Amino acid sequence: MSRHFGRPLAILLCALLASPAVSLSAAERAAVLGRIVAAPPAQVNGVALPADATLLDGDRLATGARGWARVLLARGEQIHLAALSDARALRQGENLTVELNQGRVTLRTHGSDLRVRSNGLEIMPTTDNAVWEVARLREGLTQVASLQGSVAVRSANQSVAVLPGQSFQLQTRLLESAQEPTGTDSGAGMRAGTKLAIVLAILAGSAIGIAIPLSRGDNQVVSPSVP
Repeated sequence: MSRHFGRPLAILLCALLASPAVSLSAAERAAVLGRIVAAPPAQVNGVALPADATLLDGDRLATGARGWARVLLARGEQIHLAALSDARALRQGENLTVELNQGRVTLRTHGSDLRVRSNGLEIMPTTDNAVWEVARLREGLTQVASLQGSVAVRSANQSVAVLPGQSFQLQTRLLESAQEPTGTDSGAGMRAGTKLAIVLAILAGSAIGIAIPLSRGDNQVVSPSVP
């Protein structure tokens, strides 16, 4: 009896292995960014997170007043989302971008392909090993701190380096550039429309603590809070 069922069963297994479901699974695996370890309340795309889940390209993470979420990436890199934070993860080519909409994110990186966007700024490590933090304090105001390694903060037309042990508050605002008339010889009129430029300002006395002080000297240099 078992011989009669053995061959049809083998054919069925081959058919299942060749089905489109396998390709879908491969596509899902390609979209996986990392593993999420979270404490409630925490959500992904508006759905409550279990204690252990998978982060996919485009997912949006949010944490409650006492919640947090840690994303474990390849090469031992980590993204830690603090309480009352909201961020979206996007893969853009070889780069992984964290769009910080609210709150604070701490990162442990081993390369420069992981970056954070906040208030029109792009923040990324400039050394192979770095531990750094980005906090979106409010609209137009971002705080960046580095415990280990160096970090670059870039706007549309400026760049600021954050060295180990430094913490800065960075203010951004959009300015409408004036329309520039061209020469009469060119035959062209006023420029159609205007351009928006991001102006980056380091606030005076902004080297203040986010969490754990590294030293209590005159500079009050601090480190980010690493869980």
